[in-house]
Amino acid sequence: MKRVRLKYGLNMAGTFFPKGTVLDVLDATDERVQKVWPGIQAKVGSKAVAVQFPHLTFPTFVHVNEVELIRE
Repeated sequence: MKRVRLKYGLNMAGTFFPKGTVLDVLDATDERVQKVWPGIQAKVGSKAVAVQFPHLTFPTFVHVNEVELIRE
């Protein structure tokens, strides 16, 4: 599974996540992403990445400039 780290602190749905927070990445074709954001892959292209914040029950997107890929 791909993971990313936040480059900057970020408020998401009323919760602050500090710089360095690690998040799981979901592919835009993943059924969890498509359930909430149908057809999103064609809309976001390569400028956003779907991630799962721990306090949310659905995935959301962050701009690629806000995260760095963790090489495992």
